[in-house]
Amino acid sequence: MTHQKAIFVPGHGVPEAVRSVRFVPRKAPAGGPNVFPDRPSATAPPPVVEIWPGDLYGEPGDRMLTSFSTSERTETVFPEDGMPVVPPGKSLVAVIREPPAGWEVEFYSTFTDRGGKTVPRTVTIDNYGTAHESLDVRKV
Repeated sequence: MTHQKAIFVPGHGVPEAVRSVRFVPRKAPAGGPNVFPDRPSATAPPPVVEIWPGDLYGEPGDRMLTSFSTSERTETVFPEDGMPVVPPGKSLVAVIREPPAGWEVEFYSTFTDRGGKTVPRTVTIDNYGTAHESLDVRKV
């Protein structure tokens, strides 16, 4: 069983509440090469995405928060009273089992800055490990 991980860490030295995690599979272009030749894309099972609390190095903890299986763009929204809060020195790990040829995981979180303002943060990580961060101080 193959798997890949996307690791979310707080980026501003304060705890962050993760509001949602979105999985976005990328389809291989028609006639394009199959990145995983041992797993034909047409018959591959849908990937399973597991969300775990993790340590600083992205190793999953002992208690899975949620999991889902999908071949489509899917978002898990945590309830207001059940959002995982990720403190500095810890992580939130998305483990993608039987991943497609390409994918992105988008973590949407909020944190409180030193001025007391709530700041939304979106971190997008792809199957190559490339991460993009955006902050929007106008929202919330």
